[in-house]
Amino acid sequence: MALSHIQRCTKHPYCAVFIDLRMALCHTPDMELNARQQAQAANVRTHLTEAEILELLELARQTDPRAWAIFALAFNHGLRVTEVLNLRLDGDINWKDRTIRIARLKGSMTTTQALVEMRGKPALSEISALRAYLKVRIEDGSGRLFTGQKGPLQRWTLTRIFRAFCEEVSQSRVRRGLQPIAVNTMHFHSLKHSIATILASRVDNIFHVKTHLGHAAISSTMQYCHPNQKATGAKVKEVLSRVFMN
Repeated sequence: MALSHIQRCTKHPYCAVFIDLRMALCHTPDMELNARQQAQAANVRTHLTEAEILELLELARQTDPRAWAIFALAFNHGLRVTEVLNLRLDGDINWKDRTIRIARLKGSMTTTQALVEMRGKPALSEISALRAYLKVRIEDGSGRLFTGQKGPLQRWTLTRIFRAFCEEVSQSRVRRGLQPIAVNTMHFHSLKHSIATILASRVDNIFHVKTHLGHAAISSTMQYCHPNQKATGAKVKEVLSRVFMN
């Protein structure tokens, strides 16, 4: 029966709401509905793309040394907001060995990792970012690596800063005819999700990802592994070819 001939149910208001919803959907042009579905699908994503990460870091590199250092460290090592704020200038950064000590939260492992330096991609180089930031760092006596004008940097401040950078990058992308950054990824924790997703999809040994992220259990790492049947098939074929090449 056509929707236009369906009588509204006065005894059961929820039926009327359901009918109105169906009628609204049926009268929505296909292109508009597809656009909405694409937007909803994009906002389910919890990580930034590689291009979005580079644009975010490059904007910070050009405008704010502190933000650049924070974002680079958080992305390269998969740090939570609090883990970034807890970093200490002397105890956690070892310039002689070029390493960083990361005391992770929520039962994860404490690890010592190499500081990342990438000459071809300067925005990703946290060594350059830290050097630029330390030239303008405000000494507040707290010993924390990242400080503010009135003491240690606060969680809400860092969250606000990250959101502002994401919005600026997103607007720039739209002006250039590119997809905007999904609203759901405009939170600081998406940096951890981003590096985890990138590594999990490209590193052959998932235990390397587990160690880098400081996960105590492999199950925590596996959530970033997104099945790709085509890639899996190609990998299986490659392995079998090597095993039975004779």
